[in-house]
Amino acid sequence: MIENKIAGIYTRVSIEDQAREGFSMGEQEERLVEYCKFKRYEVYKVYKDAGISAKNDKRPAYQEMMKDMKEGKINVIIAFKLDRLTRSVYDVEKLMKQVNESECEIDCMADESNTVTSNGRMVMRIITSVSQNEIEKCSERTKFGMIGAIKAGHISNHTPLGYKRDNKKLVPDPLTKDVVIRVFDLYLEGNSHQTIANIYNKEKVLGRTNWYDSTIQKILNNEIYKGDFIHGKKMKRPRYYDNVVETLVSKEVWANCQYQKQRNARHYERTSVYLFTNRLRCAKCGSFLGGKATKKKSGKKYYYYKCEHCNVYFTEDIIEEKLIDSLINLQKKEELLNDYYTPFIKSKLDNNIKDFKKELNDLYKQIDRIKTAYIKVK
Repeated sequence: MIENKIAGIYTRVSIEDQAREGFSMGEQEERLVEYCKFKRYEVYKVYKDAGISAKNDKRPAYQEMMKDMKEGKINVIIAFKLDRLTRSVYDVEKLMKQVNESECEIDCMADESNTVTSNGRMVMRIITSVSQNEIEKCSERTKFGMIGAIKAGHISNHTPLGYKRDNKKLVPDPLTKDVVIRVFDLYLEGNSHQTIANIYNKEKVLGRTNWYDSTIQKILNNEIYKGDFIHGKKMKRPRYYDNVVETLVSKEVWANCQYQKQRNARHYERTSVYLFTNRLRCAKCGSFLGGKATKKKSGKKYYYYKCEHCNVYFTEDIIEEKLIDSLINLQKKEELLNDYYTPFIKSKLDNNIKDFKKELNDLYKQIDRIKTAYIKVK
């Protein structure tokens, strides 16, 4: 008896594939449906992954197809070519193991690769090795192309303040470069990040009033202003490129600012003491409350604690008042325990001891009576 073949048709195309080879998802599906009719396969479903690479098997339609295969809904996978399913040597071995365990088959229309015969499986391994080699070569070409582009000043990141794009190349912007240069100059004069931000906000530099200390800090930390670039800062192995764009400040000025920043960090001293730092949490979001201080014209300082997320704050005076009230209530409870509950519990304990002693004496008397009665009977 010939087993009825229930097919799952898998189609996939990336943008590069469609542009290079010209076969769309619709064309693949049309030809594979005709192929299933010729083979007398019953089509269960067409699984489509559009614009997704085959570097790994983390594809929605592919995963759905594998799930249906494990559940026995399909017993043959149909694809136009093997590289539609995978281009990884590791993944093809994994796929062959999975279809074998589910008693399923793979049948690729264009390259005669399949899991039915040993020759078909050999062809699958060879084709996948070639496909993976193509991916690795493409990755190498992309990497070398990217390195060349960075060295030519074509930085892929967003355009930083002080620069503009000239045919994709990063070049100084005459309209904004002086704003950046002034930040470095002001910092070397001894101004803090916040002071510089306040100056820029007051002067409405570039028409803005949203200059923050964090904005100034990012400018001072950015290597691009001394002509250098770090690719993949968040990666395990970032790569440093020297002299890839025209500088706005010299390397000496940039280094002096970094040194000044380290000195500021070492010599920073808190001028205010916050008694409840890292001890108070916001009742709404659970975040720690940060300490703040304001100084009035009279010279008196007022301390308060604020949640930056919920925008709620409490003055230190109120916190101290509530804390003292809580301590007083706690003391009152302790006095109540000592004055009433402790004697009461002690009296109950003493009564229980007396009751136990009386019961023990009664038991001893009963034992004596039993002994006496036993002796008389003898």
